[in-house]
Amino acid sequence: MKFVSAIPVFRNPYHDVLKAYPMTDSDDAQVIDHNALSEDMAALDTVRQNLTEIDQRYGDDLPYDFYRKIETSAQMYGDMGRMCLYLGCNLIQIREHETDADFQWALNKIGCSGRTARRFMQAAVKFSKAPKLADLGKSKMLEFLTEDDDEIAALNDGGTLAGHTLDEYERMTRNELRDALRKAKQKNTEDAETHERLLADKNAKIDKLDADLHKARDVTRPWPSRAFEIAQAGTKRAGEVLQGLDQLDALRETILTEPFEDDDRESAIEAMAVVYYDAVQQIVAKAEELGVSCEEVFSGYKPAARPLMDVDAFRDDAGGVA
Repeated sequence: MKFVSAIPVFRNPYHDVLKAYPMTDSDDAQVIDHNALSEDMAALDTVRQNLTEIDQRYGDDLPYDFYRKIETSAQMYGDMGRMCLYLGCNLIQIREHETDADFQWALNKIGCSGRTARRFMQAAVKFSKAPKLADLGKSKMLEFLTEDDDEIAALNDGGTLAGHTLDEYERMTRNELRDALRKAKQKNTEDAETHERLLADKNAKIDKLDADLHKARDVTRPWPSRAFEIAQAGTKRAGEVLQGLDQLDALRETILTEPFEDDDRESAIEAMAVVYYDAVQQIVAKAEELGVSCEEVFSGYKPAARPLMDVDAFRDDAGGVA
């Protein structure tokens, strides 16, 4: 394949530097400004070092050659598949070695638009440490561009992403894979929104408890500062316990409605339910133990004390769900 020689095949990196520092007359002898020249030589060495790092990371063990990169990229563009990552690496090297104008000229010669080039370069950076995803083919692999790097690495190493393994994605069509990722993102978004709502409700409960505590302090005789601190900590812990109980209640619905394959559904629900039941029983036992201890130690204060909050009213105000 031949190309129009719009750019010299070889350019001496010191040529422009020497032109920038012409000889000057001094004592009838022509000399060069060596200090300025040394500074630019050092700058060129830095550039060369950066390019060497680029070549080591994205290269193919051959010396960089502008026209060879264009020719191989043009061949790859006709047959993407597993060559998608290699094409992206080639384009990264061309972009880092050449000017913007030369890079655009190269893309024109390859027959690749700027938008498509950016997508393949993103894939090269994204999947350079997850080469097994290239086995999925270009179309499927590019669907993972917006996924988290750590999750992609886990998928490459035999783990799951969005609840599916690499083998499962390989058996899917592109539309099925896209739908699986979309549903996972939608669920993550809903979970994040639920978490924010739970956090906001929790803060609202704690604020209400805190306000009740201050109100109770105002209508009774003055409390020692340390007593007030302990009582305040107690109301906050009560709010957190109520929050946790509401979350456990919501989790029960999640266990019953989580989508599983028919063959796995019964065993999955059994596994989750056993752990859930055990956790609730521990909470119930601890609550009963705490109730007995509280009755034994503090029951004498109940007739004379003003409650800081009405638990039933508190839960009604919160809508029963944290």
